[in-house]
Amino acid sequence: HGIGTCKVTKTVLARDLEKHGLQHLEQPAREKEARTMRDFGVFGVPVEDNTELRSLPGFNYSRTIEAGAIKNYETADPEVRFRLVVDGSDCRTSDGSKAVFQTIRDIPASLMEIRIVLVICRLMQFVVRQGDVVGAYLNALAPANSFVRLGNGWLSALSEEGQRRYLELLAAGKSVLVPLLKSLYGHVLSGALWARWFAEQLQGMGWKQLRDVSDAGESGY
Repeated sequence: HGIGTCKVTKTVLARDLEKHGLQHLEQPAREKEARTMRDFGVFGVPVEDNTELRSLPGFNYSRTIEAGAIKNYETADPEVRFRLVVDGSDCRTSDGSKAVFQTIRDIPASLMEIRIVLVICRLMQFVVRQGDVVGAYLNALAPANSFVRLGNGWLSALSEEGQRRYLELLAAGKSVLVPLLKSLYGHVLSGALWARWFAEQLQGMGWKQLRDVSDAGESGY
């Protein structure tokens, strides 16, 4: 038996890449993330931040922050990753006060319930596989009238029209907000909105959503 390799992911700031000799991978990593956001239509066309905009029902805005990491750290094949997220801890309303969102109650799935499901699958001789959905949260719509202040270096996350409008507003000395159209990571409701969207897709395929484990017996499973 060979000796296994432990691959490490190291969290970094953009300015730290140079000391690791990986600064040349910064821009390609940003562009990869920006391309994903364009493909999913995460952002709308930028608008001027003004009184009329802030009067929209449910108006809220957040700043964006970036997270960087080196995958396969200290190996011969390191990979730099960047992710742009909403600073959900500092979401504001029209008057600058902290935004409070209505709680979306999701169906809980404790580790115990997951174990029970796995046991049932085992007894039924089902094949259980685990997968990852690329840009999972970005499939769900963001709460209406949500906006962000786009971080430096992320202009390419906007469409071509969005980039032009963003630069026009800046050149005119305007304060700019970017419509948040999809449930970007970091927003306090992103997880719940994604779970709701995913459940709706499965129900559309004929699956039934169980409220808890006891429903399985009533459903004949």
